[in-house]
Amino acid sequence: MDRDERLFFSNGSFSNGRCYSFNANLTPRWSVAVSSINIGALAIGKDGTLIVAGIDKLYVYRTPRCRADYNEDEFATGDDFNAFVVASEAGCSRDSEEWSYTVDREK
Repeated sequence: MDRDERLFFSNGSFSNGRCYSFNANLTPRWSVAVSSINIGALAIGKDGTLIVAGIDKLYVYRTPRCRADYNEDEFATGDDFNAFVVASEAGCSRDSEEWSYTVDREK
């Protein structure tokens, strides 16, 4: 479960392996086929990055936080504007786009 109380789990199957995601109210979000998920695993990082591993593919997902909540303290306040200005003046930027990718292992 991630910090937004979204649930992630697999069916633990070999040839019909699948990873599922549900909202906090248990409505389905998405699912993805992952061959041999019984050998791989699911992991959620501190930043909310979800890693799903089978034998032949690695899936990585990250959903962006609210863009207005720049300092990611769960509130959109003037502190977020100040953090943005400080980061901009320092030449820093923050990528907040949703992304995912798949890496195929060479056989």
